[in-house]
Amino acid sequence: MSCFRYFRGVVAWFLLVISAVTAQGATQPFQLSGESVLHLKDSGAFEVDGLDFQVLFYDAAWQKTGQAASLEVDDGCPRALGRDGWETEGNLNLSDAGSPLRFRQQVKRVGQDGFSVDWEARHPEGIAAQEIGLEVDFPLATFGERPFELDGEVYHLPKEFSKQTIFAATRGPHTLVLPTQGGNLRIEGEFSLVLQDKRKWNAHVKEANLRLRFFPQKAGVIEAHLSAAFAWTPLPEDSPFLPYVIEANDTWSPIEQRLDIQSGSIFDFSFLLDAPAGKHGAIQVTPDGHFAFEKKPDSPVRFWGVNLTFGANFLSKAEADVLAERLAMSGYNTVRFHHIERFICGRDGRPSYELDPERLDQLDYLFAALKARGIYLNTDLYSARSFSEAEALDIGLNPKSYSKYDYKGMLPVSHAAYENWKQYTRALLTHVNPYTGMSWAEDPALIGLCAVNEDAPSWRVTQAGLKQRYKNAFEYYLLENPDALSEDASARERELAFNRFVIDAQIRSDQRCEDFIRSLGTKALVTGSNHRNSKVLALARERYEYVDNHQYLDHPRFPVTSWGLPASFTQQSALSEAARLPRLMMPTRILGVPFTVTEFNYVRPNRHRAEGSAVILPAYASLQNWDGLYNFQYAMNESDAIEGGVENYFSLACDPISLLGDRVGALLFLRRDIQPARRSIAYAMTREEAIADLKRLYPDSFSHLGLISEVGTLVGSPKAVLDSDAKPDAIVVESQCGDEEAGAELAFLEQLESDAVIPADSFDPQTRSYVSDTGEIVLNAAAESLQVVARRSELFRLSSAGELSGDQVRVQTNGPATVTVTAMDHENASLGESDRLLVLHLTETLPDGTRFANKERLILEQWGKFPQLVERGEARLALNLAGAGWQAWAVDMAGERLYSVPMHFDGALWQLNLSTSRREGTCLAYELKR
Repeated sequence: MSCFRYFRGVVAWFLLVISAVTAQGATQPFQLSGESVLHLKDSGAFEVDGLDFQVLFYDAAWQKTGQAASLEVDDGCPRALGRDGWETEGNLNLSDAGSPLRFRQQVKRVGQDGFSVDWEARHPEGIAAQEIGLEVDFPLATFGERPFELDGEVYHLPKEFSKQTIFAATRGPHTLVLPTQGGNLRIEGEFSLVLQDKRKWNAHVKEANLRLRFFPQKAGVIEAHLSAAFAWTPLPEDSPFLPYVIEANDTWSPIEQRLDIQSGSIFDFSFLLDAPAGKHGAIQVTPDGHFAFEKKPDSPVRFWGVNLTFGANFLSKAEADVLAERLAMSGYNTVRFHHIERFICGRDGRPSYELDPERLDQLDYLFAALKARGIYLNTDLYSARSFSEAEALDIGLNPKSYSKYDYKGMLPVSHAAYENWKQYTRALLTHVNPYTGMSWAEDPALIGLCAVNEDAPSWRVTQAGLKQRYKNAFEYYLLENPDALSEDASARERELAFNRFVIDAQIRSDQRCEDFIRSLGTKALVTGSNHRNSKVLALARERYEYVDNHQYLDHPRFPVTSWGLPASFTQQSALSEAARLPRLMMPTRILGVPFTVTEFNYVRPNRHRAEGSAVILPAYASLQNWDGLYNFQYAMNESDAIEGGVENYFSLACDPISLLGDRVGALLFLRRDIQPARRSIAYAMTREEAIADLKRLYPDSFSHLGLISEVGTLVGSPKAVLDSDAKPDAIVVESQCGDEEAGAELAFLEQLESDAVIPADSFDPQTRSYVSDTGEIVLNAAAESLQVVARRSELFRLSSAGELSGDQVRVQTNGPATVTVTAMDHENASLGESDRLLVLHLTETLPDGTRFANKERLILEQWGKFPQLVERGEARLALNLAGAGWQAWAVDMAGERLYSVPMHFDGALWQLNLSTSRREGTCLAYELKR
């Protein structure tokens, strides 16, 4: 297999190009030790065995421009240099720099195991630069134990931040030996260099950054160069970083993966639904900012559901009924149809807004089947629809190279793009569903619409395909509005005016989309900007009928091919970062407006993911009193949706651990087991602060406040915010939050505690522990543990062997585990008084034969096959339960009883030993009954 590849992220296209180039004899692929190690991208940036290298330019203000995203490559590049190399040339367009920086890079093979790279950067007038350099980042989770070598001296990445610079050297001949995923990379050349700890600037960016600098640097750079030779060697056979394969043994045991649920079983949560959906009229917003139905305006309603994506939305009628029944019995009261366009749009050469009647019929039947069982629907009106060549040209897109992100960014500044969106929206919402007898627009089972999925303008305007269009639109805006900017305005004043223009264009676009949706007769609520956490988005979000956002924990990264193996993961617990998911979204909520998360996932194969849907998310979403949550995803194709599968990062139908955890999450959230916070604290933000930087995030310290009390944003002066209808108990402004240095959040919380804004003992700086103002939730970030002690449920997460205690339950585990104990009678009895309990004991599940690069499981190289295997774990429960005669059964994923498990009363407490791997069979759940 070749280790030197030129690719564009589409596997089929890549294979075609390489075979064509080789057939013509223009070049032959490089081989480094017979391994697939070196990969050259079309920008000239390259990857070596998991390390991504690119050149970055830092201007005088330390604003950076990177080769990977911003180099406009000359036609024909990268071009072959005989049989042994590639050359890339192009322009790096720099803001406020006049002429672009001319860039050239040559990569050549050296011997059997090496290559050399020569770079040249030229500017005709000379340009001030802080640095031009070759950069690569090293995640601490991946390389924290590996040695780095500079000129014979060995260094390691520090586990905790201590200083900015790990090592550095002035210009001269140097030899570096860097760790890679499966080997070591030797770099030789004449340059200056620095390896820095990025936690200096953000405590949560746990990476080190290496820069090899061009020469010369600083002011007036006309021409700068860098040359280096690279040689890669694999790790020895006895290395602890060699591949790790999941296989049945004393540690891993097989489990039967069942998706359907036995009626009346401990897993039958259908009692949470109120069928059919829409029986209480259309959805509306209550005066205090939550959801209710128009016929029951005084009964707030929450939603917990799943995304169905791609082919999972298009099933036979029999399959649709099976899936709808299964989802209802799981307790889900809502489903989001997502990524449906490629199946229903533009088939057989028709325009993209013409819907395929056969596929639409399948979707309509699924809609009706879900509605009949009490499941409400949510969808978006653009996610990734492709356009015919004529449509693309009409919109202003390059038919051969546009992306979905180009269209999303164009919608606010292109009338043609908006007209195209209208045609699709009209076709989808006004067609009559033959199985309900009404259009989607008039059906009260449709509760939510997002005009454009993940269209945050903060990021769209900097894309290569949109940057110039927004500049042109801004200039036209200034011509039409000469008072918006004075002729002698400074560069900063011009930047602020541009930022105002961008967010105002988004607001106008959102409003015209909502107006059009309303003109079609729907009462479904409308939202937008459902991605990213930058502060400026509050200016758009405060105008929506509900606010929506997305977040993932340990989303896969793809060092070689987009969405292809290998994939890399941090394997970090969300708890180690103080519930990063959902904490980082908490400030983006607008107080007094409903808040949903229509995409979340604790991504497989992160070994801590059982902590997510079963404990962290229902706990903190309840504390924040959010209104809707949608796991991404149940399945993305027909087979997985009905039969289950093994090969997916996100699908519940491929992951027994996440599937069981998400069911319990739905139960906890919809039943309102966990109390909402007693205090509400607003981040008061002026419009001027919001537009100061399109990408500036909320202070990290403010998000930590959300682990204690309800938080959100309100736009306005501090006095206006305090007097607003949302009536927060307190406000916080940016200057109170401190900077992003490590520990800033603790100083911030200490001050709030001193001022009695939050209760005493809300946090412990030594253990990085946070206690909710309800007293129900205790997170210990240092120990990576969480316990939730509520009236009807007690939930525990331990990332290592240990013990936690609640009011009615004490749990001891021999290793990482999520343990939940939940009252399951329907009489609202407390946990201690209940006569039926559900117990989950979740460790880890992976398919047989799954292969990782090493035991750390940081690099996934291959998915396995059935059966799913469960990692062995033991736990001991001590339960304070009312009455006598308690019995316990191990149950399978359908809730069917498998075998009895002994319980005994020690005179004070009921004792129950849990084990995922018993002689009678593998088990993750138990039913207890008296």
